[in-house]
Amino acid sequence: MKANFNTVILDLDGTPIKEGGKPVILKSAVVNILMLTDPKAEETGEQKLKLFNLANKVMQSDAEEDYSAEDLALIKERVGKYGTSLVVGRVYAAIGG
Repeated sequence: MKANFNTVILDLDGTPIKEGGKPVILKSAVVNILMLTDPKAEETGEQKLKLFNLANKVMQSDAEEDYSAEDLALIKERVGKYGTSLVVGRVYAAIGG
């Protein structure tokens, strides 16, 4: 399945979200969320490595990229849990659901 996280995050009025005067790219938000450590989750080293590898793949992508259904489900789960409503909406739109 394909997804493109290389887009600027737009606010509800269509203006780019900025941080430090620069537009925020969706992949930055996705990578930051994937790299979060939740001390209550008690994630194993293998789970953290999986998140790292997926975050690295997202960060290295320059355009639309192929992801497994499992990877996209993991992105949706993490973004849904830790992202703002705006980021959730934009990520789910990029994934197609």
